[in-house]
Amino acid sequence: LGMRPGDLEKPQPGVRPPLVDPRTRLPAHPQPQPSLRPFSLHVPGWGGLAMHVVGLLALLSTCTILVFFLPDRFKVMRDALGGSWAHKLRTLAIRLIGYLAALLLAFLLAIVVSGLPYYIMAMVVLTAITAVGITAVFLALGKWLASMVGATAPPLAQLILGILVAFPATVLPSYIGWGAAALLASFGMGVILLTRLGSSRPWSLEALQT
Repeated sequence: LGMRPGDLEKPQPGVRPPLVDPRTRLPAHPQPQPSLRPFSLHVPGWGGLAMHVVGLLALLSTCTILVFFLPDRFKVMRDALGGSWAHKLRTLAIRLIGYLAALLLAFLLAIVVSGLPYYIMAMVVLTAITAVGITAVFLALGKWLASMVGATAPPLAQLILGILVAFPATVLPSYIGWGAAALLASFGMGVILLTRLGSSRPWSLEALQT
């Protein structure tokens, strides 16, 4: 018939290509899989843009609620993130030590005490603390950006500005987005430990002595 080896593998006119590769039993034309980002879910096309917008709105709503619940403490944490670069690096180093200690403690207690349930509880608490710290970083970033242009912005505007500037970095592909989120969380955890969650009081047990 004049056919050569490999002709059967080529698409024939009027014949629909197979949905499954007969050799591997895998989809012949695999669809791109969604990928997780720190604050959203990335999928190709306009659906990915919609998911990022939903993630942005969810992040903005969560941070706004936290700020309204703890305005005094967020003021202390926001102001503590200012200062020289030496102070910022100190905050970053404190965060790294705090995260490592928290993860090590969660791992050890999960093994010794109650296993997986305790580990899940510890991770939920750590996630909540991280959310508070990142919100403080957004406030500090927005305040700094407003001061760079000589403007005085109200706290809510500082928060929105900080989120709008930082959020695009967290949706970048590969490990770039996760690295940007890790940097934000680093400063957040550092300022939480530095200020005792915005209490502006030093670490002490004097309150138990009265």
